[in-house]
Parts: sequence; C-alpha cells; structure tokens
Amino acid sequence: MHIFSPAKINLGLSIPYKRETDGYHQIESIFIRLDWGDDLDINWSDDSSFNLESDILLSGNALSLIEEVSSPPGWEKNLLFKTWNLAKIINPSIPGIKIRITKRIPPGGGLGGGSSNSASLWQFFVDSGMISTKESEVNSLKLGADIPFFLKKSNCWVTGIGEILEPISISKGYGVLLVPPVPLDTKTMYHNLKKSLQKPRVSKTWKEQEGSILLALERGNWASLQGILTNDFEKVAFQLHSSLEKIRDTFLLHGAEYSSMSGSGSTIFGLVQDKGCQNTLASKLQEEYPELSVVSFSF
Repeated sequence: MHIFSPAKINLGLSIPYKRETDGYHQIESIFIRLDWGDDLDINWSDDSSFNLESDILLSGNALSLIEEVSSPPGWEKNLLFKTWNLAKIINPSIPGIKIRITKRIPPGGGLGGGSSNSASLWQFFVDSGMISTKESEVNSLKLGADIPFFLKKSNCWVTGIGEILEPISISKGYGVLLVPPVPLDTKTMYHNLKKSLQKPRVSKTWKEQEGSILLALERGNWASLQGILTNDFEKVAFQLHSSLEKIRDTFLLHGAEYSSMSGSGSTIFGLVQDKGCQNTLASKLQEEYPELSVVSFSF
C-alpha cells in the first residue's frame, strides 16, 4: 500500500505555560498540512520482523540524523518501529512488516516528519482492520503529540499538548520553505523557553482574536497575520542561530506576506498569494542561499 506522508507548518505557536498537573507544555497553534512530504510503501512481511528500507533525499546533518535511525539497532529510536511495536501490543496478531520510505522531510525542522510517518503506519493498520480508529487516536498520543493531527487529515486549530484539534477552513495557499543545515532539538528548545508551572486554564492569548484570525485564514489574507500569529520558539532559536532571523527577514524582503519558523524546528517558510509570486520568491531565495534546500508547496 502506498501512503503519502505530508509535512505540516505552524501558523504561530504560543506556549503560555508548563502544566502543573503533568509537566507538559500547553500550546496554541494552527497546523496546516502541505502537499509536500514523504512517501511510504507498506506491506506485510512473510516473517514476524520489522524491515525498513530508506531512500533518503536529504544532505548534511539531516542525512546523518535519519541514517542513524534507518537501520538496526537505530530502529528502536525510529517512530515507525515504535508504532509497529505498540500496535503489536494492542493486537498481538499483527504480523511482520516491510516499509520502504522516500524521506524528504528533515528531522529537527519543525515539519512533523516522524509524526506524519507514524500516522501513516497507524492508518495502514486501521485500513487493514488490525487496529480501530479509536485505538489509533488514543495510542498514537503516547508516541508523539503531533501524531493525532496527521490522523485527523484536516487543517486544525490546535491546543492542549497538541491533542485538542478543531478542524478549520483555510483558503488555498502557496508558499516556500527553506531548510537550514542545522536541526533544532525539540527537548532543548522547550527547556530554553523556561516556562513556569501553572494550573491548566483557558488561554486568552489568541481566543480574543479568534474571529479575525479565522476570517483571515478563510480569505487567505496572510499579511494580516504577520505579527499576530507569532512563534514563541523564534526568540530561543534566533539567540542560538542568528542566521535564522536573517533568513526570516529575507523571506519578507523578497515578497512573502507572512514568514515564520515552523514549530520548534529550524525550517523557515513564507506564504504568498499565487503561483507566480511563489516562483519568484523561490528563485530569489535559491539565488541568495544556493547551499540550502528550497521547497515550494501549496495547501
């Protein structure tokens, strides 16, 4: 079975506090599924083992990080292996599996690559009748907070630790992302935020502007969201790597209506109004950063 495993971007990411009850960070963000990502071919194996073959279309540090988890014993750190292993606990009759992945989404880029791959495998189990939809939704959260979003298959307003998903309507959009050579570790980024422990509460950070934000998303008015939907991780990332702030500013200089870092990763993206603007922006970015990967996407 062939499954497309999409990347996502965050329009804004607010982390108001660390939850006193469980130590997780409360978030608020808008997750958007892209038409660009990884490809998985998944089939049952004749034996009871896990088998993974990888065609890795990455370079530099991103290539090294993926290679580390693409063969034994590194499989034990791979979300695909963890998903298969957890699914077998839920349903011991699940046999061995063979997966071939074409890997484009870089690790540490804030694009949800591992979570998207895991969701694709959960979907394979659901479609095969081995796992129920409810079981996949409940258990996927044990492996990663972003996985339930990819199972949802819609753009969402996201709260909680990432598990509270409200599908939203978003205009057709075009964008460009630029993948810097330095990945950012999620645990390190959250640690450097230094958020205080607080009792769970309703965040008013975005709720007061919810109506205007949703209207802008429906109309594709990306420019009105610049400065409103901000990413709290940018302050930390820009202190660690000042080049990332320069890249974000370069997007805006060359015509992006909205530009931000995605998630807690190092990927910077920009949104534009149409295909022509997208081509122009991608060309200017590739000219300015010939050593980096420039990707055009839509949603």
